Amino acid sequence: KNTLLKENVFLLFLSVITNITLIIIGKPGTGKSLSAQLINKSMRGKYSKNKFFQQFPQIIQTYFQGSESTQPEDVERLFKKSENKIESYKKRHSKEELPIIMTLFDELGLAERSESNPLKVLHHKLEYTGKEEGISFVGISNYSLDAAKVNRALVLSVPDLDQYIDDLKETTLSIVESISEKLNR
Repeated sequence: KNTLLKENVFLLFLSVITNITLIIIGKPGTGKSLSAQLINKSMRGKYSKNKFFQQFPQIIQTYFQGSESTQPEDVERLFKKSENKIESYKKRHSKEELPIIMTLFDELGLAERSESNPLKVLHHKLEYTGKEEGISFVGISNYSLDAAKVNRALVLSVPDLDQYIDDLKETTLSIVESISEKLNR
C-alpha cells in the first residue's frame, strides 16, 4: 500500500532468490521487519497462495535478534543454524527442490555497538557465496553501519518517513477499512 514497503519487499525478494546479501537501514516504522515477514509468509514454494510465488523455492527463515550484548559466537551459531537447516532438508527431501534459508539478522546496528565486535564474523561469512548452499543473508538496522560491513552487501537505505506522509495516510486508511470490515461481519 505504500512506496517504502513496496521497495523493501521488492529488493528483499530479489536478494533472497538470487542469494545477494541485503542490508536494510532505516528508522523504526519504515517497514523493514514487516517486509521480511511478508516475504517469509508469502514464499511457500508450491504451497504459496499467490501463483507468482509458486514458481520460486520455499523460504525457511532463521532469525536472530541482535543487541549490544551480542557475542561473535552468537553470530557463528546463527550461520551454523542456517547451514544445519539446509543440510537437514537435503537429507529428508533429496529429490525435491531445496528451499532458500533466509538468515535474518534483526537489529544489526545494535550488535555492531557491542564491545566484543560480533559483526567481525560477517566479514568472512558474507564473502563466501551461499548460492550453492541455498542460504541467503538479510540484515536489518535502525542505524548506519561500518563501511567494511556494508561494502559486502546490497544496501537499501530507507529515507525518513516525512517524505512519504501521503503514502502512510493511505496505508493507515486501508488498515482501518480492513479492520472495520472484519468487525462488521
